[in-house]
Amino acid sequence: MRELTPRQREVLDTIARLTRERGIAPTLREIADAIGVASHYAVVCLLRPMERAGVVTRDRATPRSIRILTPPVEPEPEKLTAEDLERTARRFGYDPDAEYLGDWIVRTAAQAGLREVA
Repeated sequence: MRELTPRQREVLDTIARLTRERGIAPTLREIADAIGVASHYAVVCLLRPMERAGVVTRDRATPRSIRILTPPVEPEPEKLTAEDLERTARRFGYDPDAEYLGDWIVRTAAQAGLREVA
């Protein structure tokens, strides 16, 4: 997600605040009044790139439908150990104790910042 402009950040904060205070999503007019713009269309122009970026969503045919989307949490990358590398080598029919493969396992583990195999 790209960075929000200061004005978009203000709109996002206003949506969150008004929703928290009133228990219901604000209308475009309420947002416009809160951020000090004369037209609700100015709010629409600020919301469109935020919708494309996945920051907010709204149903254009339904009033009070603006929702702030929580950015997706990316799963932590799986941590591999040297034992995982050995197990994988065995699964594909390689002898992890063989000198050429053992060196490869140690090198690969070191490059990945893993502890060495005893």
